[in-house]
Amino acid sequence: MAWNPSVPGMKIEDTVLVGAAGVEILTEDPRWPTVVVGGRRRPAVWERA
Repeated sequence: MAWNPSVPGMKIEDTVLVGAAGVEILTEDPRWPTVVVGGRRRPAVWERA
């Protein structure tokens, strides 16, 4: 399943594997900062300094 929400000026896209054991996010990049939301690591917002 792919989820691709967007709002003016930003966009996020995920590809997940849904199975009997639950949801596994396949598009997570360990090099990108994350925050925990609902028990899952989600990409943090990139802010320019």
